[in-house]
Amino acid sequence: MSEVTWHVHDQLAQMADGDLALRLNLVRPQDGMHGIRWHGQGCLGLVPMQSWADTSRQEEDEVLVEQFVRDGDLIVKYAQRPTGTAYRQVIWRSISELEYGGVEWVASVQTSLLASQPALHCQTVSPTGSGWWSWNADDPQHWHEHVPGAKVSSLSADQAPVFLCRLADVPCSYVEMVFPADYQGAELFVGEDGGRLRYTLFQEFLEKGVIRRGRVRAIWVPRDGDLQYAEAAFRSFVASPIPLGT
Repeated sequence: MSEVTWHVHDQLAQMADGDLALRLNLVRPQDGMHGIRWHGQGCLGLVPMQSWADTSRQEEDEVLVEQFVRDGDLIVKYAQRPTGTAYRQVIWRSISELEYGGVEWVASVQTSLLASQPALHCQTVSPTGSGWWSWNADDPQHWHEHVPGAKVSSLSADQAPVFLCRLADVPCSYVEMVFPADYQGAELFVGEDGGRLRYTLFQEFLEKGVIRRGRVRAIWVPRDGDLQYAEAAFRSFVASPIPLGT
């Protein structure tokens, strides 16, 4: 992969690393990644890594304290909301050791009140015709396919937090994985109109002044052999060192 390049203008950021390109609206992390292109092909309808802290104020823009690029990382610091209990910082980092396109998302929260619960909700939405798989250690093939239906699948915190989505119109698959120590279960819904993966980080109550970090990786791999790529990438993620703070 070539060297990652971030272009930031006001609240908008663009990333390109040769294989993968995407855009972010930094004041609207609830909108996730958009404008995604893998090897020049658009991943229409795929909206990964939406995140928000306060469900009751999910549609409001966040207030930026600062944003800057350092050593290939995009670092974004947010002001605490009046009703919030924690300060938040997010690092967007290209995954340089992989042979395919991907980013790591590192969210940090620092609590400002006693008995704070700085929950951060995360969601990825996939387009019509996409298929979803989750890890299943009890299956000889290690993967479980989620067929379209009206039921939401509750995924246990005991299972490996790696999820794969096959896109209908692009010869690649999207893989999302949560660092195991940060994972507390997820919900996955697959319908005729697409799918939705949702989970929450930092659900526990924390004392004032505590700093917690959560890590998520998002990668795009070729369709041929995608499950094997996902397994190898997850093992690499689990073995990777925890990023140092800024």
